[in-house]
Amino acid sequence: MSSAERAAPRITLEPGAWHELDSARDLIIEGCGAISPAARALAHRAVWVELADDAERRRRAIARDGEAFARNWDRWARQEDEHAALHDPRGTADEQLDGLSLSSAR
Repeated sequence: MSSAERAAPRITLEPGAWHELDSARDLIIEGCGAISPAARALAHRAVWVELADDAERRRRAIARDGEAFARNWDRWARQEDEHAALHDPRGTADEQLDGLSLSSAR
């Protein structure tokens, strides 16, 4: 087992711990499925960050999350495509940002 596999969080079907939140503070939820009709009904703002180059998206994800992530990439990419076709998160967002320009601003 690689160090990335040992460090990867264990996935369960059990709910996580409950956390009380201050409703006066902003809460940022990120991920390809974060913008949906149900989420938009509760959200004040949604921002879509576009990184159109699939190879670059994959490279960044593997660099960030390790090889354990790589095994699931194709399945997750299909799920992301299905979500996009069903819910149009890009079109539903209040603002769209270019992920390449954001990364070069660091």
